[in-house]
Amino acid sequence: MKKIKLDDGNNLMDFSNSTHNLQHSPQQYQQQILNQNNNFDFETSSTPMNANNPNSQSNSQMAAAAAVAATAAQIISQLQTNPNHHMNHYNQLDLQQQQNSPQNQSGIQTANLVAFQAAAAAAAAAINVQQQQQMNQIPSPKAICAICGDKASGKHYGVHSCEGCKGFFKRTVRKDLTYTCRDTRECTIDKRQRNRCQYCRYQKCLTSGMKREAVQEERQKNKDKPEDQSYCDNSSSQTTSSLFDPVEESPLSSNEKFFLDKLIESENVYFSKIENLFETDFTLNSFFDAIERQLKVIPLWATSIPQFSELDLDDQVCLLRANWRELLCSCLTYRSVNQGDSLVLTNGQMVRINACPDENLRYLLERLASDIIGVIKELKVDSVEMACLKCILLFDPDAKGLKNTSKVSELRDWICIILSKYCKRPSCQEDPTRFPKLLMRLPPLKSWSLKGIENLFFIKAANNFDNILVEMFVKKQEVF
Repeated sequence: MKKIKLDDGNNLMDFSNSTHNLQHSPQQYQQQILNQNNNFDFETSSTPMNANNPNSQSNSQMAAAAAVAATAAQIISQLQTNPNHHMNHYNQLDLQQQQNSPQNQSGIQTANLVAFQAAAAAAAAAINVQQQQQMNQIPSPKAICAICGDKASGKHYGVHSCEGCKGFFKRTVRKDLTYTCRDTRECTIDKRQRNRCQYCRYQKCLTSGMKREAVQEERQKNKDKPEDQSYCDNSSSQTTSSLFDPVEESPLSSNEKFFLDKLIESENVYFSKIENLFETDFTLNSFFDAIERQLKVIPLWATSIPQFSELDLDDQVCLLRANWRELLCSCLTYRSVNQGDSLVLTNGQMVRINACPDENLRYLLERLASDIIGVIKELKVDSVEMACLKCILLFDPDAKGLKNTSKVSELRDWICIILSKYCKRPSCQEDPTRFPKLLMRLPPLKSWSLKGIENLFFIKAANNFDNILVEMFVKKQEVF
């Protein structure tokens, strides 16, 4: 079993095992990582204080001080297992020392006092550390959107809100839009009905505490400060030489660098950055046409990866059939990461999620924006990291019908190692947990894709994707 070493040299977790079980829920996956991180021993080294004064202390006084300090060290050690019980023991021991110490042994009392003061300070620190650890293990309640009650993605314009309400409020303020209510101005605003009345939704934004001036200040800051495009830029102009600047080099071998070079080359060919974006109305036909175009590209991208094309053709089909939804989701996610509450389709169309005419599909896309797109933007995932995550999704040893599971498992482990090394580049050294944070984005992708299966449009896409695979791989077999 391969284990991936992080910077401190400890085996934080076995990612060769973790990545094989990405079908778990996000909560189970996060708990698995937390459990493995908690395997570290909490060590406290205590050095007894030297209460010895050469000018006045006798050997007996020194021995007494050393004995008390040793007792203090023992108390500190025991406090780590049961602080409350041993704190009572410490109080009893302190009282006993006060009763048994003769008044004329002032030197010993002084030494005892110093040692026990050290013990008390260390004991308090130990209790504080343990209590803090216990508090950290208590999950904080999930914030909900103050406007519609959906899951909040953070605090926006002074209020906890979801991506949908955040985008709605920002668009309303920036474009200075006015709305009218067709009813009595008392419409219900929740996550199912928030798009039915824009007037009541905007009023609820204001009454919930959203500040118009916060939107205007944000816009002014964006004008004064050019937007950082150093991440999420997978344009074709990005060369592999710029990815591995000597200053930014990671501990990658020549083979690993070559793999990333080829991977980014494939990304630039099949998923190059769309330069000319244009906003259009959200129609189901245009959305599904874009999905179908993307589905045709995914097999071409996969077969351009040498390690994938070397697999048996049957295994290639198994892997694509098992993971096309996650790959589709990752492409749509990364392309739309800088567009707020809009999605960017393959031809450059920008469509607003809240304008989706189908309620079930709209809810599904809102979950995509809040649970996946928002987090990827927050992490500032770059094109190399995203390409590696897609490969980890692709090389799934648990794919149904797969023959050479051991080979696929080895490839996935190898890509995990490459990604972990890439995450140690100098610009990411401030966050040693970046690699597990990236891996924890995969379960939400899996979860979202499973929900997508239930949607009528994705059922149709699944049938079309099977036809694409048959057409592509049957022709390839005929050639050979």
